[in-house]
Amino acid sequence: MKNKQERSSKSRENVMERTLQDFWAKDVWNVIECPLRTEPWIYKGKNIFFDRICNASLRTELKYFFASMLIEKHYSVKTVFNNYKGVSGRMFDFFNTVMPRLNSVVDVRKEKLILQWRTYLEENGIKTLTPLRINAVDGQVRQSVTSYISVMNRFYDYMYDFYDEREEFEKDRWDVRNLGLQYNVTSVNYYLDFRKIPNVHRALVKRYIKLKLRLFAG
Repeated sequence: MKNKQERSSKSRENVMERTLQDFWAKDVWNVIECPLRTEPWIYKGKNIFFDRICNASLRTELKYFFASMLIEKHYSVKTVFNNYKGVSGRMFDFFNTVMPRLNSVVDVRKEKLILQWRTYLEENGIKTLTPLRINAVDGQVRQSVTSYISVMNRFYDYMYDFYDEREEFEKDRWDVRNLGLQYNVTSVNYYLDFRKIPNVHRALVKRYIKLKLRLFAG
């Protein structure tokens, strides 16, 4: 993706500005002041210190990401302020120390970002994979990434989609909510991701899926 100067239109900046008002505009979020908190707070985590992020542009992206996750109910208040407090803190330190000149998370290829993030975590003694588990249904041994990896992945994907203003079918990752089709509103799986399909076949696969979706909708 092009650098931020070329990529980011005024409309995108305005969207972030409109979202980051009042509580969300603060550089330190205190859960007691959070407008989405509905119950007494009994957990240890209380604050998110965005003021620790040196780069103002990246600070805005991180605030916008976490605000959007909360407002759109992808993450709960408990998840962000308590469960992911360590994750966000490490993300802030990573961008300050490993990528201090980065102005936007999408100014670096995702593969490079995740590789350097994994390296940073492992050097600091933080696990990137969960323990091996045996699935009770099929008996298969499974292992998944920890929240440190999944949150960084989601941050990158969310901001990449946010800046990508192309028509949805032109993208390499489609959000079903933007396709004008009926979908299961109770599902949290909104995306069709074509990025792992080799470039030589990707356009053909996308045209085929687009045709099938239109036939299904018709």
